[in-house]
Amino acid sequence: MNKRIILKVAVLLFLIWGLVFAQEKKEIKYFGGNYRDPFLSALPQEKPVEKIEKVNPPDLKLQGIVWGSDKPRAIINGIVLGKGDKIGEAEIVEIRKEGVEFIYKEHFFFLERASGIIKEKTD
Repeated sequence: MNKRIILKVAVLLFLIWGLVFAQEKKEIKYFGGNYRDPFLSALPQEKPVEKIEKVNPPDLKLQGIVWGSDKPRAIINGIVLGKGDKIGEAEIVEIRKEGVEFIYKEHFFFLERASGIIKEKTD
C-alpha cells in the first residue's frame, strides 16, 4: 500500500510540476527566402521542344540581277526590286551575284540565280 501512495504522490507532483513550469509555445519562424524550395526537383528540367513550322516559300521567279552598282537590283516576277523592298509577304534582304536572299514568314530563303531554286537558309 505504501508503494501505491508513493506512486500517486509522484504522479500528482509530476502533474503539478508540469502545470507550474509550463511555457507558452513559441512560434517558429523560417526565413528561407534565399534558399531553393526543397520540394522542387534539383535535377535539370527538360525544356519543351518547339515545333518548327515548315514554311513553303512563295512562287518567285528570278529573271535578272544588276549587282555592279552601289544599289543592286533584282527582277523578280517582272518587278524591279532592291534591298528592303517587298513582293507579297517576302522582303528582300540581300542581292548578290549568286542570287537573292529574302525573308518570308520569319524564315530566310535564298533564290539562286542560275537554277531558280529556292532554298531555306539554316545557318
